[in-house]
Amino acid sequence: MNLKTIVETIHKRRPFTPYSMHMFMFPLPCLLLGAFLAPAINWLHLVLLILAYWIGLEVGVHNLDLSTGWRPKKKYAPFNTGDEALWPLASARWGWSGIIIGLAIAIALVAMTQWWLILFVIIMLAIAVGYGKDIWPFHTYTGFGLSYGMIPVWGSYLLQVQTFDLSSVYHWGVIILSAGVGVVSAVCLSYLPRSTNPVDYISVGIDSAGKRYNPPELEAKGMVMKGLFIIFGATWLCVIGVILMRVGG
Repeated sequence: MNLKTIVETIHKRRPFTPYSMHMFMFPLPCLLLGAFLAPAINWLHLVLLILAYWIGLEVGVHNLDLSTGWRPKKKYAPFNTGDEALWPLASARWGWSGIIIGLAIAIALVAMTQWWLILFVIIMLAIAVGYGKDIWPFHTYTGFGLSYGMIPVWGSYLLQVQTFDLSSVYHWGVIILSAGVGVVSAVCLSYLPRSTNPVDYISVGIDSAGKRYNPPELEAKGMVMKGLFIIFGATWLCVIGVILMRVGG
């Protein structure tokens, strides 16, 4: 059994969707990177953060997003209907359950640490709901970059240090690094896959009218997907490098 078969088998089991396993490819290393940039790690907080993110976003929101009637009709191209499930196994019940559980874990983390961290929880919740509902400014590349790049890195770091010290040069370095990760995620995980897909994504600024599934376009999409896996690998290598430096130091 190869990796593709294993992933496809997992996707056919509720509450998983085709997007649930993305956690291991990009958000997870971002969360680890932010935590290991901190001078000390509270492992309980890190584990709870990973669970909140994975259950709330990767399982909860994606189930809701792909279930019947969630996406707005004729606004979310290329899917022009809101009364059909985009994934047969997607369930609104699993979606709301995942969101509620993930939100409860996040609020518990706020109660255990600092109250101002609730701002990150609110932002993530707004993006999670607004992205699927095609609400501006959440269904944008900026929203994607924040939720799949900047907030996982910066938020994970802040959860560990529990201080918002803008007078620290190191803290600004973390912010800049987090923003850079957000830009990479927005371009490589959101824009490029859509731009090479021979269908319309008008809601995020890509009008591919007249495109067809022909060999050059499919080849371009295949190259982009290979590039994404290279980026995932590079991200994990960076995280492993940071971890090794922490352990060695």
